[in-house]
Amino acid sequence: MSLLLGIGGIAAGSITLLADALNNLSMVLPRIASSVARKVSQPQEDKRLAENYLRVETTATLIGYIAVTLIGAYLFYEGTERFFRTVKPNGFLIVILGGLSATANLAIALFANKKKNPKRWPSSSSLMNLAVPVAVFGTGISVTLYQSNILDPMIGVIIVICLTYMSIKSQIRTFQTFTDGRPDTLVPGDVIKRILAVEGVADTHHVHFWQMGRHQTAIDAHVVVNSGDWSCAEAIRDRIEAVLLLQCGVTHITLEMEVPDREEDEMNIYGN
Repeated sequence: MSLLLGIGGIAAGSITLLADALNNLSMVLPRIASSVARKVSQPQEDKRLAENYLRVETTATLIGYIAVTLIGAYLFYEGTERFFRTVKPNGFLIVILGGLSATANLAIALFANKKKNPKRWPSSSSLMNLAVPVAVFGTGISVTLYQSNILDPMIGVIIVICLTYMSIKSQIRTFQTFTDGRPDTLVPGDVIKRILAVEGVADTHHVHFWQMGRHQTAIDAHVVVNSGDWSCAEAIRDRIEAVLLLQCGVTHITLEMEVPDREEDEMNIYGN
């Protein structure tokens, strides 16, 4: 659909069709990039080693979003230029391709919503993806009826601005996942508070997160246990693991239990 709309947009001289092509591309390109990354990343030969392909997937997804942003910047330039350079778009072709795109996106939205939860309304992103081709279809009708040359680039620029804004937001979220090593739905401060709330825990430090897979989050941490509770260290670790798994959704857990004296050992000082 993206390719068809792109070719149709060039043939019709329509910025709105090209913006709709970018809309479809923004949905597909990051997913293609992450899928290719999963295929390219080699599985571990030793089953005792945990899979950790998300670093490659996150990088590929980020590249996909950057590509969408660069294309959006070009379409913004091309659209604003047409405010000063008259290009007569083919309204009939815009109507046909806009209607086809709207029908396809409506079918995808209904299918995806039915698969997830048939009683809920489609998500805001699905409605946005449907609103773009509907706007293109309406633009095509207006161009055909009123022979307006300025309406097509105006609507196209508005769509491109919205898509580029959403792409930049997705880039920031993906970049945070890449740099922080954790899913954006997980709040480190909340996780640490839950660990400290476990009976017998005096403190925790050297806490690290990483999203290993799409539904696999890992944590490793040093947990300081009160000296009087050291005999129950195994039971305390079991309680912490239950909290992390059930309340925080963390599935890969590595905890090093320490007493306060061990916490101050010189080996914990960076560089020694």
